[in-house]
Amino acid sequence: MRRNLLLVVVIIGLSAIASQAVQSQSEPKKQATQAEPANKQGEKTGAKEKHATDEAAIRANIEAFVKAYNAGDAKAIAALFTPDGQIEDKDGDQTEGAHGK
Repeated sequence: MRRNLLLVVVIIGLSAIASQAVQSQSEPKKQATQAEPANKQGEKTGAKEKHATDEAAIRANIEAFVKAYNAGDAKAIAALFTPDGQIEDKDGDQTEGAHGK
């Protein structure tokens, strides 16, 4: 029973981390299509810095998740999730957190 619960929490956690990564990659594309930048070189530098920052945040979340999982700390794993998070599976079914719409 405990193992099944932990497995469910791990799957949800990895899904949330993956959805954040996908969402952060799609947001710059939306911004780029709305307005043409005056300096394309400046845009490339800014995008690289944002990508590096996003990647560092994702890696830190993964590291915290692995540490909590290995320690068997379900509360620490749950703390990694936002209460209004959204998950979409491969079939397009969406699940929203407690504060979702």
